[in-house]
Order: sequence, then C-alpha cells, then structure tokens
Amino acid sequence: NLTHDPHSKTIRILTQSPTQFGGLPLSVAGLHKTLQADIRVSQSTWSDELKNRIRLGFLGDFDSKNSIADDDDVFIIVCATNSTSSPVINQIMETIEKEIGRERPVVLVNPRLGEVPSHSGVMQVKGRGQRMEFVETINCICCCELLYRAGSLYPLLGVLWRQYPGNWELYARHEVVENEKKVEKLEEKLIDEEYVLVWEGENRPDRDVISECLKMERKRNQKLKAVVDYDSKRDGEVVVKLMLGASLVTAAVALGLPVLGNLKFG
Repeated sequence: NLTHDPHSKTIRILTQSPTQFGGLPLSVAGLHKTLQADIRVSQSTWSDELKNRIRLGFLGDFDSKNSIADDDDVFIIVCATNSTSSPVINQIMETIEKEIGRERPVVLVNPRLGEVPSHSGVMQVKGRGQRMEFVETINCICCCELLYRAGSLYPLLGVLWRQYPGNWELYARHEVVENEKKVEKLEEKLIDEEYVLVWEGENRPDRDVISECLKMERKRNQKLKAVVDYDSKRDGEVVVKLMLGASLVTAAVALGLPVLGNLKFG
C-alpha cells in the first residue's frame, strides 16, 4: 500500500514516438504498445495508488495528456535507439533540458546511442560533438552483457558485469557436460557451468582486453583438463584424452588410475 508511504516515487516510462521521429527503428517499433499491454494486464493486481504512480509517455511529447508532469519523480527511458535520419540523443537532451531538469533522476535501459551511418556510409555531422559529450556524462549503473563469438550467439564465452559504484568485472564461462551420451531430448543433456573472474578494473574494458582475457583463460583451463572415458569393449581399459600441455604420467598419477589399456591423445 503506497498511500501513506512518504518515500513512494512516481515513475514516468518514456519511449520514442513515431510521430516525433518520422518512423522508428524496427527493433523498437512496437515497444510502446507492448508496454501498454503489459501495464494493462498487471493493473488488475495493483492498488489505485500504484496505478497512478506508473505512467507512460513519449520522448519529445510536451503537449499531450501523457506529457511529463511536475509530480513525476523518476524517468525511465526504455531502449532509446539512434536512427540514421534522427539521432535519439537530440530528443533525450531536449526532454531533459526543457521538461525534466537536472534535479530529477533519469535511467536509460538498454540504450543504443552510437552514431548510425547511412547506407552510403555518411553520418549526421551537425551537433555530433555535443551528442558525444552528452553520452560521456552518462554513468553505467548496471551492466550484464553476455559475450559470444563474433557473429554468433553460441557458445556463451563469458559475462561482463558492473554494479555501480563497484568495478567492472569480466567472468569466463566453463562448461561441464554431465551426460555426454546421445539423448533424444535437450533437457536430458545435463550441463553444469561456472563463471570465473578473470579481470577487474575501474573502467570498462575494450574488446581487445576482453578477447585476450577470455583467450588466456581458455588456454589455462585446457591445460588443466583431462577427460576420462571408459572403453566398453575391453574390461578394465581406460582411455585418457589429454588436452594441451598435460603429460601422460602426470595425468595418470593425478587421476589415481591403473592405466593398463589404450591411451589416446585428443
């Protein structure tokens, strides 16, 4: 019950307006309608006070009933995405300067504020310096970025994490398959995973640092890894597949195995 809570905040959720931008990037074209539908369904469980605390609106919309109000406390701009003809940063800057002000907090969720060139490779030059200066003033308060191989969504290599005011942290993902036999259903293939911290720093690492750290961690993990398979054709035979760098004797002693059968190197 928010009625008597002095700390309750009124939240205004803002998205890009198709009328203001002359068309939207495809990735956010239906976002506002989706949020409207979600809120409409959720409101059945909300109190009357909460219904008045969650509001929708459009960036750059200063005249309609859904425009920014004086009693809005916090602003959440969802998936602000630059387009070739109309950089969304201009609308964000104008909305903050004219309506929100510097005193009220603004949170950007999954923004895409990088410059977008046209099909001919030309970027909009007018005001670019001012836009980039504005982007530099935005603090990343939370980041959870999944890292994959370039051009693919598999396999997951690691995670880049940051929670303000802490440091940036890079984790490498290690995967252990518990059931390597052929299975009919995906859920029967049990996979255990763990994440190992491989880098930490005050500033966001660039792509070269991320790539090098994950590469070094994969090499380190491969040198320590020995996979043991049992050959069903011969009783007591052990097949030891050694990954990079581990010697045969070292692996056998470490595993405590009576190695009497065939030995194969993977």
